[in-house]
Amino acid sequence: MQHKKFISNDKAGFSLVEILVSITILAVGLMGIASLFPVAGEKIRVADMEGKALYLAEQGIEKARSLSYGNLNDANMNVPCTSAGTTYEDYGCIEEYPEFSRQCTVNMASDSQGNPLRDVKMVTVEVKFRLKFNTAQTDLKEQTVALVDYIGESFKIR
Repeated sequence: MQHKKFISNDKAGFSLVEILVSITILAVGLMGIASLFPVAGEKIRVADMEGKALYLAEQGIEKARSLSYGNLNDANMNVPCTSAGTTYEDYGCIEEYPEFSRQCTVNMASDSQGNPLRDVKMVTVEVKFRLKFNTAQTDLKEQTVALVDYIGESFKIR
């Protein structure tokens, strides 16, 4: 049996140029991924603030549901912030949530043609918060989360 020897001048491994090209491609890819982190962080922060605003709006709706139909009005829904002299909860007035403001309004409900509905009130709770998207930004973008509920005198569950 005859064995043939294959002699090759190829050397195992990578050349310096191949390594530099692969490192460059890897670096460009990682920089693209790294640039997404600040954007993702801002989206998470906005979602967190929107979740808190929704919670505060739900609190306002629950307060409206707890009142009797006859006592359901703006005066009973809003907690005045005496420091600001307002009839709504201004920034800094909501305990544990100073970065939010909340306003509840109660109106008689109407149908799509604008005709008032008998014995039905519309409760709207708007919660506002301000966002600063970067440290260099001086103006704040205000965002609003609003919930609406309809409460009727004859079908309110007690």
